[in-house]
Amino acid sequence: MKEEGRSTASKEARKISKLPKILIVDDSGENLRLFCTILKKAGYRITSAANGKDALRKLRKAKPDLILSDILMPVMDGFRLLQEC
Repeated sequence: MKEEGRSTASKEARKISKLPKILIVDDSGENLRLFCTILKKAGYRITSAANGKDALRKLRKAKPDLILSDILMPVMDGFRLLQEC
């Protein structure tokens, strides 16, 4: 029984790791919460950042399949973020 439980957990972990990962970058907390809620419910794995500089740090740790970014942000705007990727 124990082996079967491990196998099921292992299969679930592999399934989750194959879900597309999206990095959402926006200086508006309200927008971040909205996008995160909608996309998580749709089955995506989500990482978020409040500005381009924070997003670059997170990009070094995890490679998203898609970056959804605001353009006008303090610290580093969305254009600069995408140039630096």
